Amino acid sequence: MTKRKLKGSIRLFPWELQSMPEYSCSLPSGTTLYKVWKSNTNAFAVGIRCTNCSLTGRSNSHNLPGPMCPKCKQDTLTKFNLPAQWFIGMYVPDSQPGMIGIRWFDVITLEGPRPPNYSPPDWSNYDRWKRDREQEKLVQRREDRQSS
Repeated sequence: MTKRKLKGSIRLFPWELQSMPEYSCSLPSGTTLYKVWKSNTNAFAVGIRCTNCSLTGRSNSHNLPGPMCPKCKQDTLTKFNLPAQWFIGMYVPDSQPGMIGIRWFDVITLEGPRPPNYSPPDWSNYDRWKRDREQEKLVQRREDRQSS
């Protein structure tokens, strides 16, 4: 997988990230400006570990280079699944006419209870999602003040 140049970060709750469409192996069709999606950079990668000398690493292929560890030369090489490493992609305007760009963001996971009235946003328009999030914060602040 090619390295992605990150342009900042997006703060999301786990349930928001879960509701976002995933395109770890492709790009979404319909290049609508500000459409967002998640991508797992470890989708095709596996970890490799030697049970003899504790060598660990990463392979972009599910086929091991062989059972022999390159460090200790023993037949003790095994593979394991790597944890998901999520990035957010967004279609953005491009400087070339008729083209569309992609901006990649790191994910900062927020903590907090899931609102009982939560419904997944329309991920095809990040600006609308951002406005909805600000509106939810205002409503929550009002409710907090009223309950105090």
